[in-house]
Amino acid sequence: MGLGDNGPLRNAEDYRVARKEITFDGTAGKGLVGSNVVWFTVTGMVEIQWCIGQVGAVQLNSLGGPPGTGTLNLGFISNPGAFVGNTTVNGTTNFVVGAIWVSITPTLFSVAQLTGMKFGFSNGQNVISVVNTNNVIAGVLTMICRWKPFSDGGLLVPA
Repeated sequence: MGLGDNGPLRNAEDYRVARKEITFDGTAGKGLVGSNVVWFTVTGMVEIQWCIGQVGAVQLNSLGGPPGTGTLNLGFISNPGAFVGNTTVNGTTNFVVGAIWVSITPTLFSVAQLTGMKFGFSNGQNVISVVNTNNVIAGVLTMICRWKPFSDGGLLVPA
């Protein structure tokens, strides 16, 4: 896709939606403490208007221990909480089936308004979550991003 006559400026019609679903099992990239969950791979410069998560039941467990509480965030390698800061994950009051994750307080079934989150970033700044404190050992989380290219070759795709 070229820049067109208007240079790097894009219009609303250029927005696209990308979706990725991860089934957590407590392994690297899928819920292991300290490992990155890579949602989307980014090439070139893109603008992300928003990212939201839809929860299909998430469960936490420490290594070899009983169920516990940990945190999960959403952002980039250079800024892991850029979209959503560390959010308590416990599967009973937060991150229950049907919750929508756009803030540190996931909301059941609906969100009144998405705050304007726009980020421009370059190649290599993938959209990630970092699991903190306890492993996420079960459950499904679907991440949806609305984005548009900001440079020639700007692309955001499910990892």
